[in-house]
Amino acid sequence: LQQFMPEAQQAVTAGEADDPKAGGLMAGLMNMIGGGGGLMGLASQLTGIGLSTGEMTTVGREILSFARDRAGDEKVSQVAHAIPGLSQLL
Repeated sequence: LQQFMPEAQQAVTAGEADDPKAGGLMAGLMNMIGGGGGLMGLASQLTGIGLSTGEMTTVGREILSFARDRAGDEKVSQVAHAIPGLSQLL
């Protein structure tokens, strides 16, 4: 998805600069497939900044919508179905 969203790398870098210890919020979003705790680690970070479960769902849907606008339904669907629990936000 980063190929279709060039500004994503800037967001990851900015997130890491804001919170280098935890890898930053955007780093968590972009690294859901790999280590770093996956979706549970990301949920923990989001809870840490005060988001409720409902707000996390809203943010997740907005991010997927933005990604669909950039990369298309098929690519986003492939990514979402490859990450356990993420496809429920489609």
